[in-house]
Amino acid sequence: MLGAGHFLSVPASDLTGPTGLYWTVRPRIVGDLCAVPSVAALVHMARDPRRVGAR
Repeated sequence: MLGAGHFLSVPASDLTGPTGLYWTVRPRIVGDLCAVPSVAALVHMARDPRRVGAR
């Protein structure tokens, strides 16, 4: 969704401070992130034109 040449930054797993990038809830272990298919499904739902204005 960001387009070519754009990147999404992910903070280091131990950053929890209020400056720069940080985790609101720190991952339990390094690499404990969302599964790619789950993120893809979320993006697909968000891009669905039938959901515009839905709550």
